[in-house]
Amino acid sequence: MARNAMISTAKLPDQELAGLALLLKRLIQECLETAPPPDTWSIGLSNKLLPAIDPPMAFIEQAISCLSAYRDDAHLVSWCSSGLSASAMESLSLIWRGQVKTLQELTRKLEFRGHPESVYLDALMELRDRQYLEGSRNNLRITEKGNQFRIEVEQKTDQYFFQPWSCLTKAEKIQIAEILPLT
Repeated sequence: MARNAMISTAKLPDQELAGLALLLKRLIQECLETAPPPDTWSIGLSNKLLPAIDPPMAFIEQAISCLSAYRDDAHLVSWCSSGLSASAMESLSLIWRGQVKTLQELTRKLEFRGHPESVYLDALMELRDRQYLEGSRNNLRITEKGNQFRIEVEQKTDQYFFQPWSCLTKAEKIQIAEILPLT
């Protein structure tokens, strides 16, 4: 999504790009200065890669990466306190989004992680133990309890992620949304 937004943004007049860069710079600074949660580990690392604001395109590209990193920070704090393992959370998310329905699909989808199938079997058992998942390995189904947990994680993520956006006016938020339609 970010790359597609960058392609459409590249067609904007220089003045509009410069304005967007300034808004993003202010937003990133607010993300870094907002009291935890979330911690700013990911955005802090990404922020170190921010180039000069001029020319704006390189800055805008890295600024979008910074915001994505902050979203990761927000997402982590939203579920880590549950004690759920990372592999279980990732598995639950893929099932919740309807991206996988079987253990084989799950393992194939996440093969880039380099984990054996046993890691995902353990993750599915963890989800079953919490009553977040039901069904067989060939027919994985999220339970109402699992669905509710995943919705709550998403709501908390949004709450944490959008908290720093209060530094922008409504008109500035609309301006960003019109230039970078990421949804």
